[in-house]
Amino acid sequence: MLEALPMTPYLFLVAGVALFAVLARFVFDRNRKWGWRAFALIVLLPPAAGATVAGALRISAGQGVAPSAAARTLFAGVHYERRIDGTGAPQVVHVVRIDLAAKGLSFLVTPGDAGKLLPLQAKTASEFLVEHKLEVGIVSGQFSPGYARSPWEEPLSASSYVRPNGRTVSRTVEYGKGDQPSTLYFTDKNEASIGHAPSSVYNALTGDCVLLGEQMDRGACPFAGDRLARSAAGLTADAKTLVLVVVDGDRKGVATGMSALELGDELQKMGVAQAIQLGVGPQAELAARDDEGEVGPLSIPMGEGRPGTERRVGAVLGVQAGSRITSP
Repeated sequence: MLEALPMTPYLFLVAGVALFAVLARFVFDRNRKWGWRAFALIVLLPPAAGATVAGALRISAGQGVAPSAAARTLFAGVHYERRIDGTGAPQVVHVVRIDLAAKGLSFLVTPGDAGKLLPLQAKTASEFLVEHKLEVGIVSGQFSPGYARSPWEEPLSASSYVRPNGRTVSRTVEYGKGDQPSTLYFTDKNEASIGHAPSSVYNALTGDCVLLGEQMDRGACPFAGDRLARSAAGLTADAKTLVLVVVDGDRKGVATGMSALELGDELQKMGVAQAIQLGVGPQAELAARDDEGEVGPLSIPMGEGRPGTERRVGAVLGVQAGSRITSP
């Protein structure tokens, strides 16, 4: 769970410059003995240089060239579109539409051990797709212990275990408790609903707020008024199409990100009737398998302040498609 606003890379640069200033005062102060000046040089130079370089690299990484718009069918019943809006605040929006009636389609929420306090081993979305031989995945909801520091830190190692916040079910195995208005449910026939549990829950995951539909409360979303990378899952009015959306962010001049209000409005324009927010900042990510079978981010996550860097997370919603169909 993201518990603090992302630290801007400019703070790294400022910290580095400040350390260099302190270092200069010690080194060039003739009233101090050489021993103290040498000690200051040894102690302060590495962090000063490290912070300065890290800030510069992250500022540079946050820039870049906006990708071009694209649209294609990734798999049978799974269509992808990348929308680019250069007017006003620049936006890069990734949209995956899934026909829930498509032949051979199935879903998998990351399996967890219901008998453990921390039932999930933290993994990136790509690692999850590779392990379970899936085609598309979206990071699905908050978890704890989670990210309480800056988005460039990696507090979760490959051996970290976490628990989801809210009801989480993986093919009938329930390891996260608590039905909420922001819970997305699936039956074994791929019938989907938000906020209303079916009699038999096959898969389920819980987001952090409701963006559209019953009990809509965008103000309850984390950092609701800030333009950040965000992800969402929604259903059309007939509940026959699942829409997965990730808005890139944290890239000045390329991808600004959206507030919760803006994301809800954007989903409504896409024909979505009900929607929940799944993630904010580095936790907003889509991953997919490409034409060569390689797995990687479909959106542009900023896991460590660098475009395309993934973070280890809790549950992921994965999609297994019946066949591959690609088109320009």
